[in-house]
Amino acid sequence: MAKGNREKISYIRKGSLTVAPNEDELKDLYSLSNRTPYDDQVNHKAEITDLNYTLIKSYLHEIGSEMYADADNMDFTELCRSMHLISDLPEYVKPRNVALMFFNSEPERFFPYAQIDVVQFPDGEGGDKIVEQIFKGPLHEQLRAALRYIKNVIITEKIIKYPDRAEADRFYNYPYAAIEEALANA
Repeated sequence: MAKGNREKISYIRKGSLTVAPNEDELKDLYSLSNRTPYDDQVNHKAEITDLNYTLIKSYLHEIGSEMYADADNMDFTELCRSMHLISDLPEYVKPRNVALMFFNSEPERFFPYAQIDVVQFPDGEGGDKIVEQIFKGPLHEQLRAALRYIKNVIITEKIIKYPDRAEADRFYNYPYAAIEEALANA
């Protein structure tokens, strides 16, 4: 920790302790750091034609990207390359997994069960009734639709009014912000 010290030391958590890793644990650390994340990996079973130009353009418009205006004048492959949606090799043009998740209307063709299931148990966990809603399609559209459903159908509000004051207390069965964060992270 001294000033000018260039030695790099790795540490790992073991239970409640922070310790220096042994040789095997260090190899595992290096192996994990060298892996390409799944969403950034090239999907060898897909083709660039599996990407939907309309979905890409709509997304660029939605996020306010400057590329939206240029998209009509760009070659589709160049548009995908500039968005890092396809492999970097010009002789092997294949989409990355993230591109198929966001810009293919049926990502479940490439990723089985790539869907969001919202399941309710109206009678509790031991009950016989189950209410299930399934959301499919591009990942960002699934997320939006599932959150809209949860907000409109699942989350309920209880208002308690008091005779001695103008303000009422409002209670919700689930905090929407927490559900939004949890579902987006999932």
